[in-house]
Amino acid sequence: MTIQKASPNSADITVENLENGNIVIIPTDTLYGFSGIIPDTEDVIYELKNRPSSKKMIHLIADPYDVYQYTNYNIPPHIFKFWPGAITLIVESKQEEETVAIRCPGDTWLRDVIKELGRPIYSTSVNKSGQPAMKNILEIESVFADKVSLIVSAGNLSNQPSTIVDLRSDDPVILRRGMVEI
Repeated sequence: MTIQKASPNSADITVENLENGNIVIIPTDTLYGFSGIIPDTEDVIYELKNRPSSKKMIHLIADPYDVYQYTNYNIPPHIFKFWPGAITLIVESKQEEETVAIRCPGDTWLRDVIKELGRPIYSTSVNKSGQPAMKNILEIESVFADKVSLIVSAGNLSNQPSTIVDLRSDDPVILRRGMVEI
């Protein structure tokens, strides 16, 4: 099923699908992403993308300070000026994983979905692993409509991916240049 992001109940429908353990395709402030509940939907998303499980997915959070649910690392205050926004932080995790990639998206609708859901969600670009991110909604629908429970359409997107910054060392390292220049 495809719905328009601009429709009045799109956030509620998205939350309901996520709560039911489904994979959804949603627009972010960068690209379209496969999303699902952490950790329940991990294997399904990896299978959809033909992605090796060694390549971790981004965790989207509703509020910048939700980052402290994942890490004890003291995020430098100047980093928070980029959030909400198109910057992903790699930090040491206080969970089982060694590291975690976290992003607080700049899209208010998406943050509201995460807030209403009450927990972070996975996000990874809509594509097969190793292929360019899909930005054309008709192409996305033709390839994935029968593989996910919901596609939320915001038309064709032309954005770059998020900038990825590794904060695990004393000096931040930019791993991928994207929408945010730092």
